[in-house]
Amino acid sequence: MAVGLGTGVPWVMCKQDDAPDPVINTCNGFYCDYFSPNKAYKPKMWTEAWTGWFTEFGGAVPNRPAEDLAFSVARFIQKGGSFVNYYMYHGGTNFGRTAGGPFIATSYDYGAPIDEYGLLRQPKWGHLKDLHRAIKLCEPALVSGNPTVTRLGNYEEVASISQEP
Repeated sequence: MAVGLGTGVPWVMCKQDDAPDPVINTCNGFYCDYFSPNKAYKPKMWTEAWTGWFTEFGGAVPNRPAEDLAFSVARFIQKGGSFVNYYMYHGGTNFGRTAGGPFIATSYDYGAPIDEYGLLRQPKWGHLKDLHRAIKLCEPALVSGNPTVTRLGNYEEVASISQEP
C-alpha cells in the first residue's frame, strides 16, 4: 500500500523484514545490536530505543538502568548502526482518559532522560550525554574505518576500528 502511493521517497517502517523497496525496515526494542536491514544497501536504523516502560496502576515502576541503555546504544553503533531514536527522551503526561489503555497511569514518562516536568533524570541523562559526545569524537573512524572483530569467548569480543591513510 505505501509503495503504491508513489511518493518518490523511502518509507521507514519497524518490523518489516519482508518489506519491498523503497521501504526501509527498522528495529524497535530494548536491544537492537543483532538487527540487520532486509537488504545490505539499506541503513541500519533503530527507530525506538526504549528508555524504559509504561507504568500500570498498582504495579511497580519499571526502571531501565542508565548503564544498560547507554551500553545497548554504543553496541548498536559499534555493530554498524547509523540512526538511533529514543522512545522516550522527554516524558510527558496524558490528561484525562487518554493514557492508552485500562490501568495505565497518566504519566507518559517511560523512565526518559528528561522527565515529564522537563527535569534532567540523572544518571540516565548524563550517561547519554557522555555517550553521544564519545560517539561524535569517534565519528571519522566509525564512518570510514575498517572494523575487525576478534572473539574472546562467550559473549566477549573486541572491535578494533582502524583508518588507513
